[in-house]
Formats: sequence, structure tokens, C-alpha cells
Amino acid sequence: MKSVMEKAAKWDKTGRKDHPAYKIDRTETGTARPDPEFPMFSIGTASMITELNPGLISLYEQAGLIRPFKRGGRRYFSHNDLQWISCISGMVKQQGLELACIKKMLEIIPCWEIANCPAEKRVSCSVWGVPVSN
Repeated sequence: MKSVMEKAAKWDKTGRKDHPAYKIDRTETGTARPDPEFPMFSIGTASMITELNPGLISLYEQAGLIRPFKRGGRRYFSHNDLQWISCISGMVKQQGLELACIKKMLEIIPCWEIANCPAEKRVSCSVWGVPVSN
């Protein structure tokens, strides 16, 4: 099964390595890589990548669990946002947690403990430890 980041790469339509969505990798190769914090995906694209209904993503936003970038009345999501949305979805589906419960728990417990993420997954996760505001 493909990860959220692999699915997101398919939908990255910028194609330009000089686009602000890319950071320059300072290794010897100098290759450009996507900035995981750059908001580039609309809610429709985020919905396709995460395989969740746009209304459900909006519900996560209303609950205060995600904060997409807003420009001109539109919301845009980053790679990190997509990964976090998938994590929230997993907590709801697999553990049966309610959104209000997740939000309250995140105020006192790190997300990886709620989602039961193993250490090897936490190392590669770009969103663990990101605080949720009230």
C-alpha cells in the first residue's frame, strides 16, 4: 500500500523545481525535493490522496485538528497536513475515538501514543509532536 507522501507526489502538478514548493537539497547532488510544509493541495486533491470524503476533512478542520492554509477563500493542504489527516482517520476508524476526544488527548499526550505508532514510524513521520491549538 502506498504511503500518503507517495500518493501526494503523483498529484504534485508544479513540476518546476524552482517552484516555492521545493527546497533545495544541499547535498552534493543539489536535487530539489518537495517542502512538506508547503500548502499545495486543494481539498479535492487532498480528498483523493487520503481517500477520505472532503466533508470529513472539513469536519476535522471544524474540530480544530487541522489548520489548512487559506488563500482567496480556498484551503490548501501540505504533505504534512495529508499525513496528519490520515493519522486522525486511523485513530477514528481503528481505535473508535471521537474527534473531541482526540483533540483533548492531544493537549496532554503525544500523538504517537494515541495512534500507537511504533518508534520506526515516528522517526520518518513529519508531523509527530506538532501541537494542536485550542
